[in-house]
Amino acid sequence: MTEAVISVLNSLLMEEMTAAEAYRQVVQRQPNLDIKAELEELHIAHSKRAQKLKKRLRELAGKPVERLSRRPPLDFIFNGAADDISSRILMFFENIENGVLALYESSLSDLDNLSLSLVQTDLLPEQDVTHNVVYTLKSAMVSLAKSA
Repeated sequence: MTEAVISVLNSLLMEEMTAAEAYRQVVQRQPNLDIKAELEELHIAHSKRAQKLKKRLRELAGKPVERLSRRPPLDFIFNGAADDISSRILMFFENIENGVLALYESSLSDLDNLSLSLVQTDLLPEQDVTHNVVYTLKSAMVSLAKSA
């Protein structure tokens, strides 16, 4: 069972690292973005969850993966009108947050008791917060666009 748990935790770790890297790259490429501070906070949140997963993997005598699950497809964001970039960024990150949240939820039955406790009481609630931040930012942007 431990090998299966390590595999699941490494899958979660790869998703967290991919999300953190995507936030880092967007902030780096768009330093004057109006939502930069929020994106930096989301980068930090994903990075912290990745560190917690690495710690749990080490407790299980597992080796934390060092690679991303995939290269963040940032071309979607940066190929288009400059005035619409914040909207594209939030759509992109909403998809990432949905994917990470779904992976946490679908992994619960595959975890040992201590890993399950970590995910249910710490990682999943924190992921829900980052998911809601992106959703709220996107909703606020849509409201602003409608009122303009």
